[in-house]
Amino acid sequence: MLQIGIHYSPNSVIFSPHEHMAGDLLLACPCSGFAAEPEIGALDAMIGAIVDELAASLMARNSLAQAGAAQLLLTAGDNPKRLHFDAGFAALCNVSPVPASSGKTTRHRLNREGIRAANSALHIIAIAQHRTDPRTKAYMAKRMAGRHSKLEAIRCLKRYIAREVFTLICQWQNEIDQARIAA
Repeated sequence: MLQIGIHYSPNSVIFSPHEHMAGDLLLACPCSGFAAEPEIGALDAMIGAIVDELAASLMARNSLAQAGAAQLLLTAGDNPKRLHFDAGFAALCNVSPVPASSGKTTRHRLNREGIRAANSALHIIAIAQHRTDPRTKAYMAKRMAGRHSKLEAIRCLKRYIAREVFTLICQWQNEIDQARIAA
């Protein structure tokens, strides 16, 4: 079995979770799928601990699991301020609107040039919220009543979720920056 060489501890020097996860994933690359189950479980637990500790506000979001939160953190990168606006994050997540109109019909489709895993995470969040959250049900009903198809309403919902997630990630990054300045 492979040993994990880098260990995360809350008392260690403040590194981004991406540095910890990337180092662990590189050191724990398995040779066979069946022998990798303990390493996969250990890495999942480590990713969960990092996400729980560093992005508690993101985890408090309805219908957002650890894997989805980790993917969205990885999509934002080490410095989410480089994106400047939520539109940049939405483009990275494949949820920015792209005009797809013809003739007198005005409509939009999803951008297909970003990170598909982030789009998948946002889609899972959108579907879960649509099933459980009354505010989301009302939002979807309003969108579908306003001449949007179900796919277009889901696109709008994913864009809305991406905007909220980007705001939470920027607040989280500002807290880390303040902690670094105070230290």
